[in-house]
Amino acid sequence: MLPNPLFGEYPCKVDSQGRFPFPPGLLNQLPTTMRKEFVIARGWEQCLNLYPQTLWIETLKRIHEKSPYNEEQRTFARLFQSGATALTLDNQRRLLIPKRLKAYAQIEKEITLIGMGNRIEIWNTALYEQWLKKHADRFNELSQKVMSHENPALS
Repeated sequence: MLPNPLFGEYPCKVDSQGRFPFPPGLLNQLPTTMRKEFVIARGWEQCLNLYPQTLWIETLKRIHEKSPYNEEQRTFARLFQSGATALTLDNQRRLLIPKRLKAYAQIEKEITLIGMGNRIEIWNTALYEQWLKKHADRFNELSQKVMSHENPALS
Protein backbone atom coordinates (compact mmCIF):
# COMPACT_ATOMS: atom_id res chain seq x y z
CA MET A 1 0.00 0.00 0.00
CA LEU A 2 1.18 3.52 -0.75
CA PRO A 3 1.33 6.10 2.05
CA ASN A 4 -0.22 8.64 -0.35
CA PRO A 5 -1.95 8.24 -3.74
CA LEU A 6 0.10 8.99 -6.86
CA PHE A 7 -0.95 12.14 -8.71
CA GLY A 8 0.04 14.62 -11.42
CA GLU A 9 0.68 14.74 -15.17
CA TYR A 10 4.18 14.28 -16.53
CA PRO A 11 5.09 14.65 -20.21
CA CYS A 12 7.96 12.45 -21.42
CA LYS A 13 9.78 11.57 -24.62
CA VAL A 14 10.25 7.99 -25.76
CA ASP A 15 13.52 7.14 -27.49
CA SER A 16 13.86 4.96 -30.60
CA GLN A 17 14.24 1.83 -28.45
CA GLY A 18 11.03 2.49 -26.52
CA ARG A 19 12.61 3.80 -23.31
CA PHE A 20 11.44 6.82 -21.35
CA PRO A 21 12.92 8.60 -18.35
CA PHE A 22 10.88 8.14 -15.19
CA PRO A 23 9.89 11.67 -14.09
CA PRO A 24 11.57 12.58 -10.78
CA GLY A 25 8.40 14.28 -9.49
CA LEU A 26 6.50 11.02 -9.87
CA LEU A 27 9.32 8.75 -8.73
CA ASN A 28 9.72 10.80 -5.53
CA GLN A 29 6.07 10.10 -4.65
CA LEU A 30 6.93 6.41 -4.30
CA PRO A 31 8.50 4.95 -1.17
CA THR A 32 12.17 4.10 -1.85
CA THR A 33 11.34 0.38 -1.65
CA MET A 34 9.01 0.76 -4.68
CA ARG A 35 11.25 2.78 -7.00
CA LYS A 36 12.99 0.02 -8.96
CA GLU A 37 10.65 -2.87 -9.88
CA PHE A 38 7.44 -2.30 -11.88
CA VAL A 39 4.85 -4.17 -13.92
CA ILE A 40 3.37 -2.67 -17.08
CA ALA A 41 0.10 -3.90 -18.58
CA ARG A 42 -2.73 -2.89 -20.89
CA GLY A 43 -5.01 -0.28 -19.40
CA TRP A 44 -8.39 1.10 -20.26
CA GLU A 45 -9.12 3.56 -23.12
CA GLN A 46 -5.95 2.45 -24.91
CA CYS A 47 -3.45 3.54 -22.28
CA LEU A 48 -0.99 1.43 -20.30
CA ASN A 49 -0.97 0.86 -16.55
CA LEU A 50 2.30 0.90 -14.68
CA TYR A 51 2.31 -0.51 -11.14
CA PRO A 52 5.08 -0.68 -8.58
CA GLN A 53 5.62 -4.45 -8.41
CA THR A 54 4.34 -4.82 -4.84
CA LEU A 55 1.09 -3.03 -5.76
CA TRP A 56 0.69 -5.23 -8.84
CA ILE A 57 0.92 -8.30 -6.62
CA GLU A 58 -1.68 -6.84 -4.22
CA THR A 59 -3.99 -6.15 -7.17
CA LEU A 60 -3.56 -9.69 -8.54
CA LYS A 61 -4.38 -11.16 -5.13
CA ARG A 62 -7.66 -9.22 -5.09
CA ILE A 63 -8.50 -10.41 -8.62
CA HIS A 64 -7.71 -14.04 -7.83
CA GLU A 65 -9.84 -14.00 -4.68
CA LYS A 66 -12.79 -13.97 -7.08
CA SER A 67 -14.46 -17.20 -8.15
CA PRO A 68 -12.73 -19.06 -10.98
CA TYR A 69 -16.13 -20.57 -11.74
CA ASN A 70 -17.49 -17.24 -12.95
CA GLU A 71 -16.81 -16.72 -16.67
CA GLU A 72 -16.78 -12.90 -16.46
CA GLN A 73 -14.24 -12.99 -13.66
CA ARG A 74 -12.00 -15.43 -15.55
CA THR A 75 -12.23 -13.31 -18.68
CA PHE A 76 -11.43 -10.12 -16.78
CA ALA A 77 -8.43 -11.78 -15.09
CA ARG A 78 -7.07 -12.96 -18.46
CA LEU A 79 -7.56 -9.61 -20.14
CA PHE A 80 -6.14 -7.70 -17.17
CA GLN A 81 -3.00 -9.83 -17.01
CA SER A 82 -2.42 -10.39 -20.71
CA GLY A 83 0.72 -8.70 -21.88
CA ALA A 84 1.80 -7.76 -18.36
CA THR A 85 5.56 -7.44 -18.21
CA ALA A 86 7.98 -6.94 -15.32
CA LEU A 87 10.26 -3.92 -15.74
CA THR A 88 13.30 -2.69 -13.86
CA LEU A 89 14.40 0.93 -13.75
CA ASP A 90 17.85 1.15 -15.35
CA ASN A 91 20.81 3.16 -13.99
CA GLN A 92 19.62 6.22 -15.93
CA ARG A 93 16.12 5.95 -14.37
CA ARG A 94 14.50 4.73 -17.61
CA LEU A 95 11.90 2.09 -18.33
CA LEU A 96 11.50 0.16 -21.58
CA ILE A 97 7.97 -0.22 -22.95
CA PRO A 98 7.57 -3.66 -24.58
CA LYS A 99 6.82 -3.48 -28.32
CA ARG A 100 3.46 -5.22 -28.08
CA LEU A 101 2.22 -2.82 -25.40
CA LYS A 102 3.70 0.12 -27.27
CA ALA A 103 1.64 -0.86 -30.30
CA TYR A 104 -1.52 -1.35 -28.20
CA ALA A 105 -1.26 2.21 -26.80
CA GLN A 106 -0.05 3.70 -30.12
CA ILE A 107 3.04 5.05 -28.39
CA GLU A 108 5.61 6.68 -30.59
CA LYS A 109 7.60 9.66 -29.33
CA GLU A 110 5.58 11.63 -26.80
CA ILE A 111 3.81 10.20 -23.79
CA THR A 112 2.03 11.56 -20.75
CA LEU A 113 2.25 9.78 -17.42
CA ILE A 114 -0.61 10.34 -14.99
CA GLY A 115 -0.50 9.40 -11.31
CA MET A 116 -3.74 7.50 -10.62
CA GLY A 117 -3.61 6.49 -6.97
CA ASN A 118 -1.96 3.06 -6.90
CA ARG A 119 -0.87 3.05 -10.54
CA ILE A 120 0.46 5.27 -13.30
CA GLU A 121 -1.30 5.56 -16.64
CA ILE A 122 0.92 5.94 -19.70
CA TRP A 123 -0.76 7.59 -22.68
CA ASN A 124 0.20 8.55 -26.18
CA THR A 125 0.06 12.32 -25.60
CA ALA A 126 -2.11 13.01 -28.66
CA LEU A 127 -4.63 10.32 -27.61
CA TYR A 128 -4.66 11.67 -24.06
CA GLU A 129 -5.35 15.20 -25.29
CA GLN A 130 -8.19 13.86 -27.48
CA TRP A 131 -9.60 12.02 -24.48
CA LEU A 132 -9.41 15.17 -22.33
CA LYS A 133 -11.12 17.25 -25.00
CA LYS A 134 -13.89 14.68 -25.37
CA HIS A 135 -14.60 14.45 -21.63
CA ALA A 136 -13.71 17.90 -20.26
CA ASP A 137 -17.25 19.23 -20.58
CA ARG A 138 -18.52 16.33 -18.43
CA PHE A 139 -16.36 17.21 -15.39
CA ASN A 140 -19.11 18.95 -13.42
CA GLU A 141 -21.67 16.25 -14.21
CA LEU A 142 -19.28 13.45 -13.28
CA SER A 143 -18.23 15.24 -10.08
CA GLN A 144 -21.82 15.25 -8.93
CA LYS A 145 -22.46 11.62 -9.88
CA VAL A 146 -19.24 10.20 -8.49
CA MET A 147 -18.72 12.35 -5.39
CA SER A 148 -22.26 13.34 -4.33
CA HIS A 149 -22.49 10.57 -1.73
CA GLU A 150 -19.14 11.39 -0.19
CA ASN A 151 -18.50 13.67 2.77
CA PRO A 152 -20.81 16.70 2.36
CA ALA A 153 -18.09 18.93 3.85
CA LEU A 154 -16.02 18.28 0.70
CA SER A 155 -18.87 19.27 -1.65
